[in-house]
Amino acid sequence: IPELSISNYQLSIYPNPFRQKVTIQCNETITAAYLTDIMGRREQVSLVPQGSSSNNALTQSRNQTYSLDLTARPQAIHLLTLFTADGHQHTVRILKQF
Repeated sequence: IPELSISNYQLSIYPNPFRQKVTIQCNETITAAYLTDIMGRREQVSLVPQGSSSNNALTQSRNQTYSLDLTARPQAIHLLTLFTADGHQHTVRILKQF
């Protein structure tokens, strides 16, 4: 499980490798999320707060758990880049498997 902890910043992304969805836990407000494939194609993706039926792009709340559905993505290594309201940018390598 990739986990990053710098001073008071905490980010957890699991499971990794994944089959359909990944869960993202962060104690900062996530303002944008991008997925980059192995060919360098970058696309903005929508995070959905867990427990919500809403398809809003991002919910701006601290200590939030998000779900990211990547069912339609091919089996490959992807880079997930998250931007926070506090100015942090974090990129994590995630692997989709069958």
